[in-house]
Amino acid sequence: MTAATVLRRASALLALLALATLGTAHDGRAGRDAMRLSGPPVAETLPLIALAMHDGGGDARGVSDKPSPLPTCVFTPWHSPDQLRAMVAGGQVDAALVTVAAASRLAERGVPVRVVAILSSPGWILSAHGPLRSMDDLRGKEILLPFGPGEMPEALFTAVAAGHGLTRARDYALRNGSNAMEVVQHLLLGHADYAFVSEPAATLAVSRSAEGSRPLVRGLDLRAAWAEAFPACPELPATAVVLFGPRAADPGLARDLNAAFRAAAARILADPGPVMAEAAEHFPEFTALPDAWRLLAGTRILDQTGAEEAVRFYLETLRAAAPGLRVGDLPHGAFSHAAPAAQGSPASSPVPSPVP
Repeated sequence: MTAATVLRRASALLALLALATLGTAHDGRAGRDAMRLSGPPVAETLPLIALAMHDGGGDARGVSDKPSPLPTCVFTPWHSPDQLRAMVAGGQVDAALVTVAAASRLAERGVPVRVVAILSSPGWILSAHGPLRSMDDLRGKEILLPFGPGEMPEALFTAVAAGHGLTRARDYALRNGSNAMEVVQHLLLGHADYAFVSEPAATLAVSRSAEGSRPLVRGLDLRAAWAEAFPACPELPATAVVLFGPRAADPGLARDLNAAFRAAAARILADPGPVMAEAAEHFPEFTALPDAWRLLAGTRILDQTGAEEAVRFYLETLRAAAPGLRVGDLPHGAFSHAAPAAQGSPASSPVPSPVP
């Protein structure tokens, strides 16, 4: 056994030991039947934090004036794919904001899953050399990605590039950073010229670079590049709110959580103050960004009609473009909560625009 292997196993053990304490770290609201929510430091997590600010029968903290059909909710952040997988494997999370690819891998490992909501959010190719006209402008370039080989950013970039006729062996190179913040730091220090990151990392990088002599720009939205490459299925359903474990067996809970998530997102854009104050306890770097909550307005919540088709096309496209990457599938029952949409309904619903 190599020293590197020993270190990796020791780190994993320490992470699991730390996660074992999470169930007792919440405040007194975390009873046995509380629903445990989780998400990373992104704007799409804010509605989950808002839902954890109610007492299960209403709201005593200024988030909503209507009774909630949900059980009492508590929130715990996740900061890396490995941490999320450990939390799910340990039965320490009931619902989480995750990538669709991560949910598919967990399902293939036997974890019960049920899709609550499918989200389409922008993902940016940041450039130190001005705007990009198309994916073709990345020929001969090296692109820095967050997280390790085989994770979602690499799979998604590879699939979109393939849709535009680019292959890694011939047209571009990829390099991995440990997380989005490390990628931003490499860009700011001039150690990389191009990177693929989501929000809020993109906004953080662009705003901080404006203070120096090497400004960065949002060169290309990968969501738009996906739509151009795959016009028959133009929505990019990369992220989802998913129920895990025993809670995944309850389609009524999935419907209630879907409605509550949508309503919370709308309330945040109308009055972000209470949720941002709570979010600062979990994600101080994210909430330090000016008007970070406005990033939620860039997210589209896909309507249930067509969501399963969009997700299955997305996963199939990832597998075809990068067969060596860890992308699974979702069981057919994972979408069984979806109620038929009204005839002629749009393919997606944008989160309402923020109040000026």
